[in-house]
Amino acid sequence: MSANPNRYAIHFPAGGWIETEVVFYADGKKVQLEEYKDVKVNLSLPEGVFSPASFGKVHWMQQGKIGH
Repeated sequence: MSANPNRYAIHFPAGGWIETEVVFYADGKKVQLEEYKDVKVNLSLPEGVFSPASFGKVHWMQQGKIGH
């Protein structure tokens, strides 16, 4: 089993580490870049957002605002 070829490039502490840039490699070539902007932590989420019974009815981002 080989080591994880992914790179967690930019991160900051927020009660744990938050990665804002993640680079994925396959066969030594970059295949995907994920960048996260305006990261917020410790926000409230709507009731049922993780409930399988609520799938498709509740979304973590409603009306352009998280938790509203």
